[in-house]
Amino acid sequence: MPCLLAVSSLACVAGHLLHFQNGIVAADVDAKTGLVAFGPFGQALGRVKFSGDRWELQVNNRTLSATSGCGAHTVKQESYKVAFTYPCADLQVEVSYTLPPGAQHLQKHLSVSPSDLSTDGTIQFNAATFMKETLAHFDTAQDAPTWLLRTNAWNQGLEIAGFLRWSSARSGMFVSVGNPWGHQEAVATTCSDGSSPCAAITASYAGSVTHEVSLQGSTFVTEPLVIGLTTLTKYSIAGLSAGEARAFKRAVEECQLDRASRVAGTVKVNVAWDENDYQIDVGTEEGRAEYSRIFDRNAELGISHIVYEPRNSLHSSRFNATDDWGWEGSLWFSMGEQLRSGRWDPRNDPMPQDILDAVASARSKNIGLMAYAYPTMQFEALRKYFVAGGTNALSLAPAKVQEYFIEVMTAFLKKSGGAGFAWDHGIFAGDKSLQYAQWRGFARILRTLRERFPNIVMDHRQTNHMWGPWYDLSGSYAEPIAGDENPESYGGFTPTLHTDHISADQTRSVNYIYSTLQLLPSSRVPGFIFHQSERTDDDGHFYCTREEKLCVNNSNSRDFDYLGYKYSLLSTIGTAGLNNVFTMVPARDPAEFDHFPESDRAFIHDWLAWTDRNMGKLRNTEWIPILPGPSAGNIDGTHAMEEDEGFVFLYNPNPMELNATLSVDEAIGLLNAAEDQQWEVTELFPYRGPMGTLQFQESVVIPVEGSSVRVLEFTKRRPAPHAPHAPHAPPAPLPRLLGSRGRFAGPWTLSEAAGPSGREVVARVHIPDVHNAGRLKVNGRTCQNDVKSSGHAKVSIQFSGPELLGNAPVLPLPSKDFAGGWYNGTFSIPPAYFEQLKALASSYPIPWTTSATGCGQSHCVDDSRAAWLVPTRLLMAPFILKAKQDMTVRLFLNGREVQLSKSYNSRGRELEHCFLGFYFDASHLQPGCKYDAAVHLPHLEPGHFLGLFWQNTQTVYTNKVESCVVLPGESSEAEVIV
Repeated sequence: MPCLLAVSSLACVAGHLLHFQNGIVAADVDAKTGLVAFGPFGQALGRVKFSGDRWELQVNNRTLSATSGCGAHTVKQESYKVAFTYPCADLQVEVSYTLPPGAQHLQKHLSVSPSDLSTDGTIQFNAATFMKETLAHFDTAQDAPTWLLRTNAWNQGLEIAGFLRWSSARSGMFVSVGNPWGHQEAVATTCSDGSSPCAAITASYAGSVTHEVSLQGSTFVTEPLVIGLTTLTKYSIAGLSAGEARAFKRAVEECQLDRASRVAGTVKVNVAWDENDYQIDVGTEEGRAEYSRIFDRNAELGISHIVYEPRNSLHSSRFNATDDWGWEGSLWFSMGEQLRSGRWDPRNDPMPQDILDAVASARSKNIGLMAYAYPTMQFEALRKYFVAGGTNALSLAPAKVQEYFIEVMTAFLKKSGGAGFAWDHGIFAGDKSLQYAQWRGFARILRTLRERFPNIVMDHRQTNHMWGPWYDLSGSYAEPIAGDENPESYGGFTPTLHTDHISADQTRSVNYIYSTLQLLPSSRVPGFIFHQSERTDDDGHFYCTREEKLCVNNSNSRDFDYLGYKYSLLSTIGTAGLNNVFTMVPARDPAEFDHFPESDRAFIHDWLAWTDRNMGKLRNTEWIPILPGPSAGNIDGTHAMEEDEGFVFLYNPNPMELNATLSVDEAIGLLNAAEDQQWEVTELFPYRGPMGTLQFQESVVIPVEGSSVRVLEFTKRRPAPHAPHAPHAPPAPLPRLLGSRGRFAGPWTLSEAAGPSGREVVARVHIPDVHNAGRLKVNGRTCQNDVKSSGHAKVSIQFSGPELLGNAPVLPLPSKDFAGGWYNGTFSIPPAYFEQLKALASSYPIPWTTSATGCGQSHCVDDSRAAWLVPTRLLMAPFILKAKQDMTVRLFLNGREVQLSKSYNSRGRELEHCFLGFYFDASHLQPGCKYDAAVHLPHLEPGHFLGLFWQNTQTVYTNKVESCVVLPGESSEAEVIV
């Protein structure tokens, strides 16, 4: 065999080298010894060299390898692949190396088949070793490699990938077995030729599975070993550099099977169990009318899919449910009970017309319905494959079980017109030794569904989050918030009265782990928009379930967090914008449906459309490494950049305004910028308008209002053209604005300036090529005092109108060493606060209830017990970190004690972990009057009392300038405040 490339490996025999490439990366394989080099296509250097690329298989109670149990091999080369075939008595083993088209990684598979392909029977697989002490060395490195093993943060004992680093070359590679059970290790050792230290790599996995040739094909193929090149970049999170994480996630994404379906737009799903649609009986006219509102609202918002699982008394009964949770009557579009018991089979029986009508109604509004399914239930047709009792009884390992589900699910989707599935209750049953085979069986089912129905959406729940990035290659996204969505299940890490803020902070906290520790690519990180409505009524009953005779089908249906929803929506778009998973939308309650303002519907719709336009950038979403993860006392954030343009999302979960310090470089995803590159910055939220200019490697301080989000867009600034008489001169510099919203419309003219109503903003300006002092205009108003000839100045801009701020402190903030006792001050309420709340009552006229009327009624709860409802109240909240419901906190106004209420994320259930904090309804206080306030607090950790804050007010922005003054002195650009 001719040598296709000059020898460039550690142990290569001339005349036996095979070279293959995909236009991005290339590999050399020695025809005798296996992989010898891997690196960028078309480059002689920057490659990892290998020697001793050994493999091993444990099948049919035998251990097979190139030197044990197998004969001489043959080699076959295709365009992107080289395969070694070994005869091993009655079996045949293939070892293949593949460079997938368009990918930047290498895959190594081991496969085994009968030597006689006409033979039926089984192949019993137990373990595979892809590399066994294989030596690796980076060709330009002078130092010994180091090794980082990323383990599974949510499943002790499991691994995700190993990362080799050669620091002198600022390069490395990752090694990862493409399933949840992979084992990767490396130790430093001497290279076979005695050169610089190598790494001895072993990559393997163990897991028993029986492959049935007659049903699953003649060949058993392992999941691949995946190898990719990495760059050691400037910033790291959790010990892994941004370049390493980026390369690994890209490889995982390149292996996902739903990529083609994502081209048309982002995923947009309303998981309707979060609005408790199991309470709605669509077997009645009343129930169908209620569900029609859910269809209509989703259509208005631009949501394309609904997980559809109402109860339907025409086909099922909750009293017949056999699952642990009592939801069986809602499975499979309400046909789950009949399917499990064998009374209905979509392969043979028609789909009921009322179900077809519901699917058609949704489809007429551009909505696809997804069926809810538990794959491990006690299906009578599969009784012989039960391995346990209860809901998780059925093993998905046997090929006949897989064939059953492939046939049934295919028939179901074809006959119903369904648009996908939501999987729940787990996929594992019985002993842990069965897990690999059961996961592999489930993966085969989903892979076949994806092949047959490329555009379906598949939601995954229960323990999905525990299994790492290789678990779910055929579905759509991982498990939202990595656990139960019921608000009774979780609390918050910082105080708030808004349930949507609690769920948003939980979403970001979980997505931070998904992205930085579990290493899921953005294509799998799940959103969680708004919140699930609580299922337990104020009287403690869990209506509409198997154990309850009564079904009060809209007891908690009025539950939309009107002033908290934007924070939640943007928390998903900035961390999981490719997978916009919605929970409760304002539809079931007729008043919320009728009165949800058109401007708010447009806000949600337009942001979802924005995700479609910016998929390329959102695909690159990463957490900002120089900011902490979501936590009390900090701002967290992400960037989403493509070709050095894109977006920055900054989140402040705390009630008080905080600053984020950023570096305008790789920290926010700007990877290839020139040193003189500048960006025009535009704010997209909370105000939409220009923000000035930033320069590469600049340090910038960005304030973020309490309990809010800032979204900034970075667009490369194109320099002014060359002067005609000096075509080779450097481009003329442009004026810069820093620290204020606005832009330069000319050397001395600042336009589109905007700021909070009634507030002063201090901006910095730099006007280049200034030879004389001059006057600056802001929005047409001439500023007092000249800008000096240096062109640098600070400008005070006073914006017109009453001061209106969201989450404004009632009193000056306490010192950070305050540890309890008395906290005193004087305040007055601006009349504008009450005017704003009055306007809200007019634009959002919900007929709130303020007392419980007794269960069994249509709306029997007290809305005012939920702090996020009745947003027309002016609330005053003493916010305490890690507050406890049994704390004694007292509030005095003008010397008289007033009653503080307690707020819970769980509404009617007073659960410690759901305690949100204390509040006082100040709606009856008089505007403009001075009040003496005193708060008495128990002993606290220093800094845990954050202050007394107004709630339900919103910041108002204006472009009306009352005055502007150029301040004495010159501005410094060492640190920029935006």
